[in-house]
Amino acid sequence: GQADFQSICRDMKLADGTAVLTTREANTSPEIIAADAGRVAERTPEAMAEAIADLLADPAELQAMGRRGRAWVLEAFGGDVGVQRFAALYRQVTGA
Repeated sequence: GQADFQSICRDMKLADGTAVLTTREANTSPEIIAADAGRVAERTPEAMAEAIADLLADPAELQAMGRRGRAWVLEAFGGDVGVQRFAALYRQVTGA
């Protein structure tokens, strides 16, 4: 469902070396926190704007978050794990 799609989008961005910004309500926030691969903000425009400003204020740390996120994805989903996860989501969505 929606949660699986959010996780796959998150993982694709992290694998690309991109830091992620998400909300506490998203099922993706525990992984972002554990990997120190982005920021988790409250789901308000003000909190999101503040988190974006914080991320952009320190380009070196933003790049480091991206590297940590990529390392986390490769460790957690390297090899066939990611392929199997995507195939399971495909089957769920298509009913195949």
